[in-house]
Amino acid sequence: MRERTGRVLIYLADLTHTGTQLATENISLNIGLVASYAKKRLGNAVDVHLFKYPEALLEALRVRSPHILGCSNYVWNSNLAEWMLGHARALDPNVVTVLGGSNFPFEAGLQAEFLRARPNTDFHTFYEAEVAFVELLTRYLDVGTARKMKEAPIPGCHFLAADGTHVAGPPAARLKALDEIPSPYVTGLLDHLFDGRLTPLIETTRGCPFACNFCNAGDDYYTKVNAFSLDYVQEELEYIAPRIAATGVSNLWVADNNFGMFERDAEICRIIRRQQERY
Repeated sequence: MRERTGRVLIYLADLTHTGTQLATENISLNIGLVASYAKKRLGNAVDVHLFKYPEALLEALRVRSPHILGCSNYVWNSNLAEWMLGHARALDPNVVTVLGGSNFPFEAGLQAEFLRARPNTDFHTFYEAEVAFVELLTRYLDVGTARKMKEAPIPGCHFLAADGTHVAGPPAARLKALDEIPSPYVTGLLDHLFDGRLTPLIETTRGCPFACNFCNAGDDYYTKVNAFSLDYVQEELEYIAPRIAATGVSNLWVADNNFGMFERDAEICRIIRRQQERY
C-alpha cells in the first residue's frame, strides 16, 4: 500500500515486450493524447505519469502504487497488460484498473466474454478514449472506488457489474475539433520517450469514410473524418524533428487511416520535407 496525496495518481502504460529488441518501437502517442486531454479537463485534480517499458512501470509500482492504472490493449500487448494490472492489484487491491485500445470486440456477447477472461480489468474504454477516460476519472473523483464506480454506466466504458452482468455505457461523444487535445509532444509529456530506441508517431486525422470489415475504423462510429489543424501538425513536427534527430532516429510513423487521400496531406508532406532538410 502507498501513501496517497490529494491528487488522483494515474499511471498510463503503452507496454511493449522487451528482449533482444523491442516488440513495438513507437513513442506512445495514444496514452499521451489521453493524458493530455485529462490534464486539460481536470487540471490539478490529476497527476499522470506515462510508461512504455514494463521494467520502468514495475519499479514505479514498487515505489508508489497509483489510484488508477490504465494500459493500452492491442493484440501485441494484451496479455502483458492484463498481467501488469494483476501485479498492481497484488500490491494494492484498491487500485482501479483500466484497459483501452482496439483489441476489444464490437459485439456485446464477445465484449462480455472478453471482460470475463480478464479478471484483473475493472473497466475497458470503447472507441476514442480521451472523452471516455475523463468520464471514468470524473466518476472516480465522485465516488472513490471501483465498486461504487460500477453502480451506474459510464459513457464510453464497459465493465462487469458485481453480479457479473456486462454493463456498456453509451458511446462517448467524438471530439470534432481535435485541436481540443493539447499536443502531448509540445506540452512535454512525451519528452522522456525520446530515448534513441523509439520512433515518433503522429496522427493528423481520425476516422474513415469506408466500411471495411477487417478494420476497427470501418465501424459507423468512425465514418466522419475529423482532423487536427495544419498549424497543430506543423507545431508537432517542428517540436519532434530536432529532438528525434538528436537521438539518431530517422523514422516517422503517421497513424492516419488514409494518409494521402486529402489535398492537405501534400502540405503535411512539405512540412515533413522541410524538417528533413533542416535536421
